[in-house]
Amino acid sequence: MLEEVLYMYSSGYYGGVIGDMFFQWEQAGFFAYILPFLLIFAVVFGVIDKIQVFGKDKRGVNAIIAVVVGLIAVNTEFVPRFFLEIFPQLGVGLAIMLVAVILFEFFVIKEDNKKRGAKYIYFGIGTVIFLFIISNLADEFGFGYYMWNESWALLIGAVLIVTIIAIVVGKGDDSGGTRIN
Repeated sequence: MLEEVLYMYSSGYYGGVIGDMFFQWEQAGFFAYILPFLLIFAVVFGVIDKIQVFGKDKRGVNAIIAVVVGLIAVNTEFVPRFFLEIFPQLGVGLAIMLVAVILFEFFVIKEDNKKRGAKYIYFGIGTVIFLFIISNLADEFGFGYYMWNESWALLIGAVLIVTIIAIVVGKGDDSGGTRIN
């Protein structure tokens, strides 16, 4: 009798029938293998079909290649584990971004001129969330602190070079000088 009461309590706490169904799906590998496979298949198939590597009307070949790539990807331990780590964190990041947008729009932005600058603020918030997610993933997969400790100078140098190139290219379009074609 006590076991039945405890089961009903835990079943209600963890979502009841739907929670039990998700638990069964998890035990069957649905979230670790099927969903990552479908996502990889769809992306690879979409890219191959869009760029038409093998010519037009070769959807069968594209599908076979996408299936093979998807199966090979989920056959390793890394891909399912990566997907199981990144997507919950992405969901939390999107929720944080949504709250930031709602609060910012409700309390701060009142005029169209201020709305133009809002995209930079949203980009900054999104960048911080992205870096936080990447940092968590780096720690989870064991290349966080060690990698940063060993190659921080290289990473900062690469960011500086890319920034300088972006500034020079951006200025080249806006300057009224002559350009060589």
